[in-house]
Amino acid sequence: MREKVFTFGPGKGIVGVLTEPDSSVLRPDAPIALSSNVGMHSHSGPHRLYVDLARSLAARGFPMLRFDLSGQGDSAPRTERVNEFERAVLDVRDAMDALTERVGAKRFVPLGLCSGVDSTHTIARDDARVAGAIFIEGYTYRTPEFHLRHYGKRFLTRRFWEMYGKRKFNEYTERLLGRQGKDDPVQVIYSRNYPSVEQLERDYTAMLNRDTALLFVFAGGMHSMYGYNYEGQFADLLPAIARDRRVEVAFFPKADHVYTALVDRRQLVERIVRWFDARFP
Repeated sequence: MREKVFTFGPGKGIVGVLTEPDSSVLRPDAPIALSSNVGMHSHSGPHRLYVDLARSLAARGFPMLRFDLSGQGDSAPRTERVNEFERAVLDVRDAMDALTERVGAKRFVPLGLCSGVDSTHTIARDDARVAGAIFIEGYTYRTPEFHLRHYGKRFLTRRFWEMYGKRKFNEYTERLLGRQGKDDPVQVIYSRNYPSVEQLERDYTAMLNRDTALLFVFAGGMHSMYGYNYEGQFADLLPAIARDRRVEVAFFPKADHVYTALVDRRQLVERIVRWFDARFP
């Protein structure tokens, strides 16, 4: 295994680390995995997740580039007047262009975690060089069974009704004081636009029509606005997509959003490596 600094993009201002397998295990025409930082995490990933993944993939013959998005971490900002999403898409495409030019790469597997899924989704939908895509904690929506599992037991607890009563009392008080509807003093500094379920199905269908392998990974230990809390939730949401042989879904019921526990990270890395082995033999 070899690791080296890899710079690319405008003025070679985007900085990453390219992990390459030894020649004895390198697979011919192996796709290169791509990951970028998300949130406050660097190109190492949450709790060095991307470092562990890159080295595990290299041991199985797959290269991986992990890099800081422009304007974050070690990377210089772009000069184009673009928003965060557009910037991320440009950065990923620049990474693929540079790897094609300098190491002869032809196929890529972008990986997105949480908000990083946005650019991964767009690249996987629109770029023919993408042979596979990994979506960790990506788009999902609540189903009837989600609600049953999420709220069923809570309805029977005293704590639930105490919190419900408190919230309703506060709402009533705000109306009496004429404060309802006023702007919250906390400013929203980042927001994401989730596609509709219908748009998701169209986008995934477009990926599959190009024979793109898809891996969806969800954690059940922390519920966000659109939570995931049981094994078959993706299949209930998008049954036609879930039935496709090129689609795999992994669910880690005890893991949190960024796989803080070592055992969860190890299981996640092992699952992704198995997927690479199976999809790109």
